[in-house]
Amino acid sequence: MIIFTILNQLFLLSLKDVHGQTFVPEPRIGQTATLVENKIYFIGGLNSALETTNDIFYYDFETGLNSTGWADVQSQGMNLPTISWHAANIGVLTYDKDSIYIIGGVGEVLDLVYKFDTETNTLKVPTIRGEIPPRRMGMSTVRYKENVYIFSGGMENNGITIFFNNFDILSTADLIWKVGNLVNAPPPRFFYTATLVYTVIYYIGGLEQNGLIQVYSPMTNIYQYDIIRDTWSLKVATAIGNIPGSRIGHSAVFVEDKICIYGGKYNMQEPIPVVEQIALLDTTTLTWSIPQLENTNIPKLDNTDIPKLVYHSATVIDKLMFIAFGNLTDTQVLNNNYYVFDLSANSNIQWSKLTTDGTGNPKSPAVMTTKPKMQLPTSNDQGTSNKIVMISLLIGLAVIVLAIVVLFTLIYRRMKQNQK
Repeated sequence: MIIFTILNQLFLLSLKDVHGQTFVPEPRIGQTATLVENKIYFIGGLNSALETTNDIFYYDFETGLNSTGWADVQSQGMNLPTISWHAANIGVLTYDKDSIYIIGGVGEVLDLVYKFDTETNTLKVPTIRGEIPPRRMGMSTVRYKENVYIFSGGMENNGITIFFNNFDILSTADLIWKVGNLVNAPPPRFFYTATLVYTVIYYIGGLEQNGLIQVYSPMTNIYQYDIIRDTWSLKVATAIGNIPGSRIGHSAVFVEDKICIYGGKYNMQEPIPVVEQIALLDTTTLTWSIPQLENTNIPKLDNTDIPKLVYHSATVIDKLMFIAFGNLTDTQVLNNNYYVFDLSANSNIQWSKLTTDGTGNPKSPAVMTTKPKMQLPTSNDQGTSNKIVMISLLIGLAVIVLAIVVLFTLIYRRMKQNQK
């Protein structure tokens, strides 16, 4: 226990800035979350005052989930305009995998696309050829090889929602806009989810334009776009038990042939929680099911109900779904905690709550099998040198304590042998 405490404090110290303060981001909605190696980069969003931000920060999973892993990037002099309700995705895996393309959205943004290099922490506006698509918000993107696929989306104009019947493809290899096929495409929509299942994109939920009215897309309607065949189709899902209710502002991730949707709301004006906060769609049978849940916090939480969230972020890393930010639809406040769901066993999902100060002790899940390199923001200030010295001292102290524990164990065993 002493060793764990020392190492935990060592990690917390390594995340402090030159002023000795640990970075903890504000709660927010309307942000994007993009996985780059072992880090989730969060960009933009609206804070608790409903002010659009230009924040860029990440959570590093290099050391697991028992400590805070936040690091600020925007403080290093980034010039990103304020932005929210945008989309973001990475570039070509072979040579552009460290770049995040920030697309559309609203705020002070003037350019349609920004390119953020996570290796150098620099931002630029790329020159992209082709027919420039309209700016919109509330769209979900999918990347397959070098292409980013963007369907529909909308914009608010004097209280009226304008839907865009667009299917645009951004080639990050050639930096060119392409117009996608809209034959048999779903009605225009926004605040839906788009999930890549091998070479097929699954579009689920959202608010759609149906003639002159706006309706919530039924969760039985699963629209699929086959990337290889360049064709759209509509499939009808069934359910084991109840069909999940229609929703907007939910999240969706793909793990082991199942799409896990989380949260959402059923009302544009007031955040009415959906009944089924979490549901699984089996992509082989197109069957919905509601999984069993088990909280693994130690000690147990006073309230073991999963949070009712909308406009949050969900990211999968090593079969763990990391839930961050969003609005709590039952209390009407922004969420300032983080949640981890283990999706390796779909029928019984274990989950844990992490607080903003790094507390919360999930027994499981907390195991990472991937170990990419760790790259924190650097500084040439004197505070960095002092931090390195302190880290070295703590490492030395941890080694000394470990040696003492081993020595006392050997002495105890020798005494027991002498007594015999």
